[in-house]
Amino acid sequence: MSYTSVLDGLTQLAAGMYLQRAIVTLTDAQIKALPTTSVEIVAAPGAGKAIFPLAAWFRLNWFADYENIASSSLLTVQAGIQFGALFALLDNVNSDVDVLLASGGPAGTNAWLPLASRASGSLSIGIAGFNDAVIENLPLLFQCANGGEGPLTGGHANNTLKVTVYYIVVDL
Repeated sequence: MSYTSVLDGLTQLAAGMYLQRAIVTLTDAQIKALPTTSVEIVAAPGAGKAIFPLAAWFRLNWFADYENIASSSLLTVQAGIQFGALFALLDNVNSDVDVLLASGGPAGTNAWLPLASRASGSLSIGIAGFNDAVIENLPLLFQCANGGEGPLTGGHANNTLKVTVYYIVVDL
């Protein structure tokens, strides 16, 4: 797995607030294990801070399809394991997970989740009623809920999934 966190200095949003980018490339084994093992995209930012993701990009370098994908599966970017998904690809709406992981190629299959989502409900950001303690100092994780079906199967040893997240860190 490779991990990069970049401060994009050209994009200062406000005094002291910069658009940042994190890139994680998952191996075939990590992709298969996503239903049981989350992958950290961004480390916890520290006390008094929270990560606010703005967009996510997923790119599958495809050699073979994954199998055992539940019709209710979700690929999510979320803050910690106890907080709800900030971004989610939903298989039960548009077969988004199947399209990304089991669409028969070609190499370079992509999915993009901007802040403003399609009407499909692919984005579940804007959760009301939480307080600072719920989101403070949590890492940003990439996970797969596979409807109780367990790990993914199939794939190919050369498959990789590049996850890119653009985010800001806010002071609470």
